[in-house]
Amino acid sequence: MKNTVKSLFLTVTLAVSAAVTAQAQTKIGYMNANLVLADMTEMKAADSELGAMSSQLQKQDSLKVMDFQRKYQELAKKEQEGTLSPKQLQDESQRLEAEKAEITKFEQEMTKRLQDKRAQLYQPIYDRVNKAISEVAKEKGYAYVIDATAGSILYADDANDLSVAVRAKMGLPPLVKK
Repeated sequence: MKNTVKSLFLTVTLAVSAAVTAQAQTKIGYMNANLVLADMTEMKAADSELGAMSSQLQKQDSLKVMDFQRKYQELAKKEQEGTLSPKQLQDESQRLEAEKAEITKFEQEMTKRLQDKRAQLYQPIYDRVNKAISEVAKEKGYAYVIDATAGSILYADDANDLSVAVRAKMGLPPLVKK
Protein backbone atom coordinates (compact mmCIF):
# COMPACT_ATOMS: atom_id res chain seq x y z
CA MET A 1 0.00 0.00 0.00
CA LYS A 2 2.88 2.37 0.81
CA ASN A 3 4.38 1.66 -2.60
CA THR A 4 1.06 2.47 -4.28
CA VAL A 5 0.77 5.80 -2.44
CA LYS A 6 4.39 6.66 -3.25
CA SER A 7 3.84 5.66 -6.85
CA LEU A 8 0.65 7.74 -7.08
CA PHE A 9 2.37 10.71 -5.43
CA LEU A 10 5.32 10.44 -7.83
CA THR A 11 2.97 10.24 -10.83
CA VAL A 12 0.97 13.29 -9.72
CA THR A 13 4.16 15.26 -9.03
CA LEU A 14 5.55 14.43 -12.45
CA ALA A 15 2.25 15.35 -14.14
CA VAL A 16 2.06 18.70 -12.36
CA SER A 17 5.71 19.38 -13.09
CA ALA A 18 5.19 18.58 -16.78
CA ALA A 19 2.13 20.86 -16.93
CA VAL A 20 4.00 23.73 -15.28
CA THR A 21 6.97 23.25 -17.61
CA ALA A 22 4.71 23.17 -20.67
CA GLN A 23 2.94 26.31 -19.49
CA ALA A 24 6.23 28.11 -18.89
CA GLN A 25 7.29 27.37 -22.47
CA THR A 26 4.21 28.96 -24.02
CA LYS A 27 5.38 32.06 -25.86
CA ILE A 28 3.13 35.07 -26.13
CA GLY A 29 3.99 37.85 -28.56
CA TYR A 30 2.38 41.18 -29.24
CA MET A 31 2.23 43.68 -32.05
CA ASN A 32 0.58 46.93 -33.03
CA ALA A 33 -1.62 46.07 -36.00
CA ASN A 34 -2.24 49.75 -36.74
CA LEU A 35 1.46 50.22 -37.48
CA VAL A 36 1.13 47.58 -40.19
CA LEU A 37 -2.24 48.70 -41.57
CA ALA A 38 -1.29 52.39 -41.72
CA ASP A 39 1.49 51.81 -44.27
CA MET A 40 -0.38 49.43 -46.54
CA THR A 41 -1.25 50.94 -49.93
CA GLU A 42 -4.34 48.71 -50.06
CA MET A 43 -5.59 50.25 -46.82
CA LYS A 44 -5.01 53.77 -48.08
CA ALA A 45 -6.88 52.97 -51.31
CA ALA A 46 -9.74 51.37 -49.35
CA ASP A 47 -9.96 54.40 -47.04
CA SER A 48 -10.05 56.72 -50.06
CA GLU A 49 -12.74 54.71 -51.85
CA LEU A 50 -14.86 54.47 -48.71
CA GLY A 51 -14.46 58.20 -48.08
CA ALA A 52 -15.54 59.06 -51.62
CA MET A 53 -18.61 56.82 -51.33
CA SER A 54 -19.47 58.33 -47.94
CA SER A 55 -19.17 61.89 -49.30
CA GLN A 56 -21.38 61.07 -52.28
CA LEU A 57 -24.07 59.50 -50.09
CA GLN A 58 -23.92 62.35 -47.56
CA LYS A 59 -24.33 64.86 -50.38
CA GLN A 60 -27.45 63.01 -51.60
CA ASP A 61 -28.79 62.93 -48.05
CA SER A 62 -28.13 66.65 -47.56
CA LEU A 63 -30.01 67.49 -50.75
CA LYS A 64 -33.00 65.41 -49.63
CA VAL A 65 -32.99 67.03 -46.17
CA MET A 66 -32.70 70.57 -47.61
CA ASP A 67 -35.57 69.88 -50.02
CA PHE A 68 -37.67 68.55 -47.15
CA GLN A 69 -36.89 71.60 -44.99
CA ARG A 70 -37.83 73.94 -47.87
CA LYS A 71 -41.18 72.16 -48.33
CA TYR A 72 -41.80 72.21 -44.59
CA GLN A 73 -41.13 75.96 -44.40
CA GLU A 74 -43.42 76.59 -47.37
CA LEU A 75 -46.19 74.60 -45.72
CA ALA A 76 -45.70 76.45 -42.42
CA LYS A 77 -45.87 79.77 -44.27
CA LYS A 78 -49.08 78.76 -46.10
CA GLU A 79 -50.58 77.59 -42.83
CA GLN A 80 -49.68 80.88 -41.13
CA GLU A 81 -51.14 82.88 -44.02
CA GLY A 82 -54.31 80.79 -43.89
CA THR A 83 -54.15 79.94 -47.62
CA LEU A 84 -54.78 76.22 -47.06
CA SER A 85 -57.97 74.49 -46.05
CA PRO A 86 -57.74 72.03 -43.17
CA LYS A 87 -57.99 69.16 -45.66
CA GLN A 88 -55.16 70.57 -47.82
CA LEU A 89 -53.04 71.12 -44.71
CA GLN A 90 -53.65 67.54 -43.62
CA ASP A 91 -52.79 66.16 -47.08
CA GLU A 92 -49.59 68.23 -47.31
CA SER A 93 -48.58 67.23 -43.77
CA GLN A 94 -49.06 63.56 -44.64
CA ARG A 95 -46.92 63.98 -47.77
CA LEU A 96 -44.17 65.60 -45.68
CA GLU A 97 -44.36 62.79 -43.11
CA ALA A 98 -44.00 60.24 -45.91
CA GLU A 99 -41.02 62.15 -47.31
CA LYS A 100 -39.48 62.32 -43.84
CA ALA A 101 -39.89 58.54 -43.51
CA GLU A 102 -38.21 58.08 -46.90
CA ILE A 103 -35.27 60.22 -45.79
CA THR A 104 -34.93 58.14 -42.63
CA LYS A 105 -35.05 54.97 -44.73
CA PHE A 106 -32.42 56.37 -47.11
CA GLU A 107 -30.13 57.23 -44.17
CA GLN A 108 -30.48 53.69 -42.78
CA GLU A 109 -29.74 52.20 -46.21
CA MET A 110 -26.81 54.59 -46.56
CA THR A 111 -25.35 53.33 -43.26
CA LYS A 112 -25.85 49.72 -44.32
CA ARG A 113 -24.25 50.31 -47.73
CA LEU A 114 -21.23 51.95 -46.09
CA GLN A 115 -20.88 49.09 -43.60
CA ASP A 116 -21.12 46.52 -46.41
CA LYS A 117 -18.57 48.40 -48.52
CA ARG A 118 -16.24 48.70 -45.54
CA ALA A 119 -16.40 44.93 -44.99
CA GLN A 120 -15.89 44.26 -48.72
CA LEU A 121 -12.84 46.54 -48.89
CA TYR A 122 -11.20 45.79 -45.55
CA GLN A 123 -11.76 42.06 -45.09
CA PRO A 124 -9.19 40.99 -47.73
CA ILE A 125 -6.68 43.36 -46.13
CA TYR A 126 -7.34 42.00 -42.64
CA ASP A 127 -7.10 38.46 -43.99
CA ARG A 128 -3.69 39.23 -45.52
CA VAL A 129 -2.40 40.78 -42.29
CA ASN A 130 -3.75 37.89 -40.20
CA LYS A 131 -2.05 35.40 -42.51
CA ALA A 132 1.28 37.21 -42.11
CA ILE A 133 0.82 37.32 -38.32
CA SER A 134 0.10 33.58 -38.25
CA GLU A 135 3.15 32.80 -40.39
CA VAL A 136 5.47 34.93 -38.25
CA ALA A 137 4.05 33.48 -35.03
CA LYS A 138 4.59 29.94 -36.27
CA GLU A 139 8.10 30.71 -37.54
CA LYS A 140 9.10 32.25 -34.20
CA GLY A 141 7.31 29.67 -32.04
CA TYR A 142 4.64 31.91 -30.51
CA ALA A 143 1.46 30.26 -29.25
CA TYR A 144 -0.41 33.58 -28.92
CA VAL A 145 -0.11 37.04 -30.45
CA ILE A 146 -1.91 39.94 -28.79
CA ASP A 147 -2.73 43.20 -30.57
CA ALA A 148 -1.33 46.09 -28.53
CA THR A 149 -3.44 48.64 -30.44
CA ALA A 150 -6.13 48.69 -27.76
CA GLY A 151 -3.54 49.57 -25.15
CA SER A 152 -4.54 46.76 -22.80
CA ILE A 153 -1.00 45.39 -22.40
CA LEU A 154 0.44 46.65 -19.15
CA TYR A 155 3.96 45.41 -19.79
CA ALA A 156 5.63 43.83 -22.80
CA ASP A 157 9.25 42.98 -23.51
CA ASP A 158 10.22 44.49 -26.88
CA ALA A 159 11.84 41.16 -27.78
CA ASN A 160 8.30 39.75 -28.13
CA ASP A 161 7.06 42.54 -30.45
CA LEU A 162 6.23 40.95 -33.78
CA SER A 163 5.30 44.20 -35.57
CA VAL A 164 8.67 44.48 -37.31
CA ALA A 165 8.63 40.84 -38.45
CA VAL A 166 5.05 41.08 -39.74
CA ARG A 167 5.86 44.31 -41.60
CA ALA A 168 8.88 42.59 -43.18
CA LYS A 169 6.77 39.55 -44.09
CA MET A 170 4.34 41.87 -45.88
CA GLY A 171 7.07 43.81 -47.68
CA LEU A 172 6.45 47.06 -45.78
CA PRO A 173 9.33 49.39 -44.89
CA PRO A 174 10.82 49.16 -41.39
CA LEU A 175 9.49 51.49 -38.74
CA VAL A 176 11.45 54.63 -38.05
CA LYS A 177 11.79 55.15 -34.29
CA LYS A 178 10.73 58.62 -33.23
